[in-house]
Amino acid sequence: MERFKKIKEGAINKNIFWSIHASARMIEREITSAGVIQVILNGEIIEEYETNFLIFGWYNNKPLHVVCFYHEESGSVFITSVYHPDQKHFGSDFKTRRKE
Repeated sequence: MERFKKIKEGAINKNIFWSIHASARMIEREITSAGVIQVILNGEIIEEYETNFLIFGWYNNKPLHVVCFYHEESGSVFITSVYHPDQKHFGSDFKTRRKE
């Protein structure tokens, strides 16, 4: 959980880098950087990988997933993907991944 705390600190300090993929999806889906930061600060980790976190939260009354990681050397948060989960891939809670 220490890495998640650092991600939140990076978000508060706006020390964030956005991947081209994440930026394009945000424009396409009308998701603001403030919305992503809101999810990071108030959301919950639903999956944790070796370096990345999948964070779930709500933005504009819609479920939102943010995939990000913390870069220790720079103290920066890197946002790699942002999307609205659907019930084809996630359960009705939008947190539980469906089995294929």
